[in-house]
Amino acid sequence: MVTVALSYVVASPEGRMILLGASLTLAAHLLLGLVAVWTWERVRRRREDRAGFQEFVQAGAPHTFPALLEAFDGVTPDHKRLRPPPCRAEVVPVGRLKVESGSILLTDPAFLPFPEDLGAAFDEKVPAGEWPVDAVVLHYADGSRQIAALRMKWRDSACSSLVLAWRPNSRAAAGHLRRLPRTGIDSGIACLTTVEAREAFNLRQPAQFWGVAMRAWPAAEVRLPGGFNLFACRSGLGEGDYGCFFGRNAAGQSTGFYVDFGLIGTEQRLQAVALPSQPQGQLQAATGGSGVC
Repeated sequence: MVTVALSYVVASPEGRMILLGASLTLAAHLLLGLVAVWTWERVRRRREDRAGFQEFVQAGAPHTFPALLEAFDGVTPDHKRLRPPPCRAEVVPVGRLKVESGSILLTDPAFLPFPEDLGAAFDEKVPAGEWPVDAVVLHYADGSRQIAALRMKWRDSACSSLVLAWRPNSRAAAGHLRRLPRTGIDSGIACLTTVEAREAFNLRQPAQFWGVAMRAWPAAEVRLPGGFNLFACRSGLGEGDYGCFFGRNAAGQSTGFYVDFGLIGTEQRLQAVALPSQPQGQLQAATGGSGVC
């Protein structure tokens, strides 16, 4: 039946006119859509320029995120977009991540074999040691639960602000696009690890790895040769783009690493604020080099 109808449309003058009109209408809608997207992007970039986006990036993209920091004190977030809302938040210890090189990363486990791209480490160094990793778990009235955030902490002082976790070349891309980078998770599994653990890891048994990562709660720890390890956990609602931050205390010293899986709230920019920086060589000495402060 469809073949007969198409044959009629192509064969008759009226049918060809109908087909031409439909094609022109579709092309016009596509063109209007492209123009709208292009116009919106130009307006967005100019708005960011007026708001001092370049200076904001040069300052490290400082943010305030009270809901994220309070969640690690056990405060249940009041996220308007969560329906139904969670009934309580729980801070669950995950384990300790061994760090030697100071280079850490959060990525999808499938991206670990690509160290120059999606599996690249953040450019801010952390002190060497074995640092505690905690997860914020949201509990719901129906008995379900979700992992809302991760934190690795190496300094015991209070975190007062956050700066974005940058990867190599991400500042240049952010300056060009006027858009802050986020960490993409495609499989619904997030992996927190180090450069040395990434080099020792392989996916020779991917099915076994994914199965362990999906069943473990709140996270699966994979121990690797050399005493290195990595943690894999479910990422909030699953696949998505998530924010990664380094914490700062009132003196501008690095306190820890935070991951927001989009279930707690929204961070707010601290415009035109240049946080004091700490030389990387002094960071390890300030925390003793190992253990938990």
